[in-house]
Amino acid sequence: SNAPSYQYLPSITDTKNMYLNLAAEEKGKLFPLFGLYYSPSDSLRFGLSYRGETGFKIVSKSYTEVKGLTKPGEPQLSEQIFYFQYTPEEYTASVSYYFRDILLTSDVVYERYSSYRDSHYEKPVVPFSDILSVHLGTEYKYSESFFIRGGYIYHPSPVPEQNGRSNYADTDVHYFNLGCGLVWNYEDWRLHLDIYSQILYFVERENAKSPSAKEPVLDEDKYTDGLQSKNPGYPGFTMSGFGYGGGLSVSIYY
Repeated sequence: SNAPSYQYLPSITDTKNMYLNLAAEEKGKLFPLFGLYYSPSDSLRFGLSYRGETGFKIVSKSYTEVKGLTKPGEPQLSEQIFYFQYTPEEYTASVSYYFRDILLTSDVVYERYSSYRDSHYEKPVVPFSDILSVHLGTEYKYSESFFIRGGYIYHPSPVPEQNGRSNYADTDVHYFNLGCGLVWNYEDWRLHLDIYSQILYFVERENAKSPSAKEPVLDEDKYTDGLQSKNPGYPGFTMSGFGYGGGLSVSIYY
């Protein structure tokens, strides 16, 4: 007979029947961070910066020894890896120019998302792409105590088309920023009040599952007509939207 055989323990919680040892190893990741700054004049400035890849990994191990099922002194090992707060390696080139009462700034940022790992420290079947984003900003000095600010960022998506089993919902994003600043001086004290707002536009993106994908969606019931799948992204999904934010900060200098 090919029927499976089972062995039952009187009580799985009784330590006489089971030995369980749990261990967790936490690994923070050190990363380099440095920059260069050059100002040929009071109005023109250049900058270069680099930040290494960051992340936080937890390795969880369990050693299990069950009386009558495993050899004494030879526990079964089960290991899981969890990965959090991934941030890609980043290179930034910056320039700013001050003309009369107007400050203009720009950043070009290169991010190496091709090294992306998910929460289980695994790389996607189809790797992410490295991206180049553009940041623009301006500040107008209306008076010695009032400033008007604006900015724009274009951040392309590093995620490839989701035509297989994975369902990373990501798209290109446009950021529009507007704010102002107020300054009050009183004797040796200086108060800064900054107000800012932001609108995010998530560009519409369609993803359709394909049988020719590198890791296609599987048919989970071959006895029923059509492809039967519990994949939440099948047969495809579309994403788009808007986001809004804002805030206020107060700083005191003395």
